Amino acid sequence: MQAEDRTAEFPGWDTGDVAGSLHRYRAYIEAGALRSLAWYWRSKRTVRLLASGLQYARVVLMALAAILPIIGQLVGSAVLSNALLVCLLVGASAALQAADKHLGVSSAWVRYVTAATQIRRSLEEFRMDWVLLLAKTADPAKEAEAFLQLARRFHLGVEALVSQDTQAWATQFRDFSKDPDPAA
Repeated sequence: MQAEDRTAEFPGWDTGDVAGSLHRYRAYIEAGALRSLAWYWRSKRTVRLLASGLQYARVVLMALAAILPIIGQLVGSAVLSNALLVCLLVGASAALQAADKHLGVSSAWVRYVTAATQIRRSLEEFRMDWVLLLAKTADPAKEAEAFLQLARRFHLGVEALVSQDTQAWATQFRDFSKDPDPAA
């Protein structure tokens, strides 16, 4: 996530207006989650296009490797029947698969969708729990700590999801950047 996404000003606490303070704090917490959610959905588009493009290109290359020699035999074309052409197409397909794995395009798509889905679910759960707590409380000001604890758990949960995704990316990047031959 970009650094500017985390710079929203933390709301102050007004002991004379506990209900207003709770409202501002809830809005701050939700806004942070919504920024994270928007980042994942926005970023997912790019990796989805790249991942789909790589997958479709691989399928087309493999299909051509299977079909062109047959067409070459049917039409009597030595170029299309050439085994080197088949090797070239299969090799290109394998190179696309290796590039996808090395760059982590498809795995990033899965990570982004998973993180966004988890954040969305957590946000809805937080909202429902907040309303349930409101329904059980005659005076929210007297139960301010319970509301703040609920918001804190939600906020830290979203931060943990983002951190886990970042850690997964870093681990994947580090693993793919390692020298494949440790003896070299």
